[in-house]
Amino acid sequence: MLSYIVFCCGLLCVQAHMYCRVEEIIRNTHELLAENFETCDCSLTSSCLCLPISWTGCELSCFVDGFKRMNETLQVGVDVRDTIRHVHRSLSQLQKKTCKNLLTCRGPCHTNSTGNIEKFLTLVKTTFQQVRKEKSGKK
Repeated sequence: MLSYIVFCCGLLCVQAHMYCRVEEIIRNTHELLAENFETCDCSLTSSCLCLPISWTGCELSCFVDGFKRMNETLQVGVDVRDTIRHVHRSLSQLQKKTCKNLLTCRGPCHTNSTGNIEKFLTLVKTTFQQVRKEKSGKK
């Protein structure tokens, strides 16, 4: 019986790792930050891609929306486009799956402001670094 419980717990951990791709999102976002995207001040111009920045606790929805807009709008190489699509897909899966204590809000994106690509990617990266820190602190 004990071995069955240990097996089930192990299986749940593997499934959670598959669906809650925190490390993968951090790594891919870090790679995107290394790209030289146009930097601009979204409060001063409308001529650049300004992405949703949310501080409402529903960041995940804004992250999904932002990566969707990046995928649809940016003129980038195949490798960068693939990374953007990959992160978008991972974030979309997080929205659909239940990842315990992982950005639990499933509501729509309520944008408090907008930010350029660098600010948006930095927010994504730091948010998931915080999630990773919280997850590792609970062990």
